[in-house]
Amino acid sequence: SPEKSPSVPQLLEHIAKLEQSYVGSTQCMGSLLGQLHAREKAQARAVQERVQWEASCKRQLIECAELEGRMEILWRHCAKLARCARAAALRIPTTTAGRS
Repeated sequence: SPEKSPSVPQLLEHIAKLEQSYVGSTQCMGSLLGQLHAREKAQARAVQERVQWEASCKRQLIECAELEGRMEILWRHCAKLARCARAAALRIPTTTAGRS
């Protein structure tokens, strides 16, 4: 039995289905591309936030180091003041002689 060739209306119907399928595929692809772009944006934002956070941490470390340096200077001043106070205390008589 020879194969029966499709009629024109059948061919048109088949073409219409292919067109619908193509439109659906391009819409799906567009949606996927949109999702991909959104993810890329989110990732770029996350990277930017991380960079800012790292910069903030570096600034805080520098500030801590500066504070540590100031604390050391203050500690030396306190030690010097304590030595001066001890020396002064040794010079002050504890009992006043000849008190009436």
